Amino acid sequence: MTTPAPRTSVVIMTRNRAAELRRTLQSLREQTAPAHEMEVVVVNDGSSDETPEVVREFGATHQVRHLVVDHDEADVAAHGPAYARNRNLGVRLATAPILAFLDSGTVAGPDFVADHQRHHQLAGSPAGPGVAVIGYAHGYNPEAFTSGRDTLKELVARHSPMEVVERIADQPLGMDMREPYFDRDLSELAAPWLLFWGLNVSMSAADFWAVGGFDEDFRGWGHEDIELGYRLTRHGVRLVTSRTAWAFELPVDRVLEVTKTAGDVNMRRFLTKHRKPLIELCAVNSNEDIVRLVEDEHRYLTRWAARAHGLDVRPELEQAARDLGVTAGTRTAVIGCGPALPPGWPDSVLLDFDADALAAAANGGRHTALHGIGLRTELPESSVDLVLVTSRLGGVWDRWGDAVLAEAHRFGRRVHVTFH
Repeated sequence: MTTPAPRTSVVIMTRNRAAELRRTLQSLREQTAPAHEMEVVVVNDGSSDETPEVVREFGATHQVRHLVVDHDEADVAAHGPAYARNRNLGVRLATAPILAFLDSGTVAGPDFVADHQRHHQLAGSPAGPGVAVIGYAHGYNPEAFTSGRDTLKELVARHSPMEVVERIADQPLGMDMREPYFDRDLSELAAPWLLFWGLNVSMSAADFWAVGGFDEDFRGWGHEDIELGYRLTRHGVRLVTSRTAWAFELPVDRVLEVTKTAGDVNMRRFLTKHRKPLIELCAVNSNEDIVRLVEDEHRYLTRWAARAHGLDVRPELEQAARDLGVTAGTRTAVIGCGPALPPGWPDSVLLDFDADALAAAANGGRHTALHGIGLRTELPESSVDLVLVTSRLGGVWDRWGDAVLAEAHRFGRRVHVTFH
């Protein structure tokens, strides 16, 4: 008898977490969706524990594909597991039209598979992009509740995941740190992809590969998932949330300094790949309320950009050139260049939050153009002789002036503000 083709492939990446993986796979045994509708792809990043045995146990009753990834110990020590690469390897083994992702140690609720499928079914089968589903993650807040983690560990030791969630679902300890956004239309947000975390998401395989999958330049932990979410939304995929496709993050002790450092590196990579003011705001806001902060700051920038649209700073630059002795050989950067530069202005690095103004000032590629505010750049330290900051930053100076100056002093030998 032919085995029906699965509708959903659940991709899990793991390394030396056999006990947690067992609980994750057990939760997939207990789904309300029929077993034949699901296949599980376990990407085993060179585990030295009982992970293969755990996978074999699960494979006795369910469709499972087990990929063992070879890795270089020194590379893992330096960068951590290559999440983006390994997830792509897992997806290449997957055969279903819907891809769902879980972390090992993330226990799926009973309707996890069925509800992810329901959302994709409701979206229909359009000729264009579909939806990507963000499932609720009970207990997930790596930056908070350190003391409460012991309480969670005790509950998990004594009760099933379903019972744990029933006990803590309405308590801060049991809430997803993205809680306020699960009852919103995400299309209202400037950066909905900041909510796209790989521990519980799904999308169509067609949309995943249409944007190239996870970017394999991302190494170690952090932001490879939200960067994928960014490209999916740019492709036209609509992000939706689901409380019923929930999962529960088993308590784990994290070395936050290590994960934060890796995350900062990957966020800089994100900014380099997608140079826009909105991504820049994400790169300089990294606490647990990043979504609210970025939304607030983006509205603030949008209001000022509308007011500053026609602001011409050529007189400021001309005066600065006379006062500071700018010559053709001066390596210069202008933060807030506006749509035009003075005649004969030397080749420069130009930054502006207005993409149209920046393109006009860049003069067909003569100057290096960086679409941004100036809060964070990819420019090397001390790479220019002089940084000029113009009055196009005047309306945001009280909010971001210190950060702009700090970045300007990092990559510029001298910094001059033209409007103070």
